Order: sequence, then C-alpha cells, then structure tokens
Amino acid sequence: MKTILYTTRGGQTSYLNQDAVIKLAREEKAKLIFLYVSNVQFLEKCGYVSHTRVVEEELEDLGEFLLAMACERAEKAGWKAEAIVRQGGFMEAVNEVIREQQVDTFVIGAPGSTHAVTTTEFLQNLIQEIKDINHIEVLVIQDGHLIDL
Repeated sequence: MKTILYTTRGGQTSYLNQDAVIKLAREEKAKLIFLYVSNVQFLEKCGYVSHTRVVEEELEDLGEFLLAMACERAEKAGWKAEAIVRQGGFMEAVNEVIREQQVDTFVIGAPGSTHAVTTTEFLQNLIQEIKDINHIEVLVIQDGHLIDL
C-alpha cells in the first residue's frame, strides 16, 4: 500500500489542503499520515530556557489536538488517517518520518493566496532537498489544489 505524508499546522487555512490530501489518499487507496512539527529552540536563544519544556509540552498538546481534528476530517470523508507529532527541526523530523513510515509521497502546502507563511523560493529548496535525500515523489498543494512550483 502506498503511503502519503502531509505536514500540516491545522486550523482554518489548512482545511482545504487537508481535504484535498484526504481525497488524494482515498483515490489512490493510500495510507495517510498527518505530521505536525514544532520547534522551541528559539526560546533558548531568547534566554527563556526555564520555560522551554513547558512550551514544548503545550505545543505537543496543540499538535495532537490539531491532528486529531484532521484525522476526524478524514474519517468523515470516508478515509482513515494517522497522526504523528514531532519536536525539533522540520527537515530532520520530516526525513525521519519518511524513513520510519516508508513514505512514497510527501505532500507539502505552498504559501496560500491569503496567508503566506513561507516563500516560494524556500519551499522549492525544501522540496529539492527532500527529493534528493529520500528519492520520493513530492507534491505541492495550495488552496486545496495540487500545483507545480
């Protein structure tokens, strides 16, 4: 069975993309995994070392909640999804999950038309790095549609 991995932050702006990835997994009869990655290393640089663990735990709880909602969306659409929450560097977490879960297709969201969190150039570099390291298919989704970058 093919495995699709989709990273998501959850929330209102992610719903269209989650729905599209769920539809893709259902059409391809693929195992679907939602991944949420948080990183609190910036707190150490700001001198908030004593608060790092508390924030890390809160973000993990938030990630679990957001992914539970995504899995519920999948279930309502007639498909089962799994959730994985990781902490640390984004690329490290993604590559680790790709290896552990033997992922065939990685799907990542492009900056939305209304809520851009990252740049297209950054996304293109990230996609190329994932392809080079893992030798898998990488798809890009924006506003609920697969796109070419």
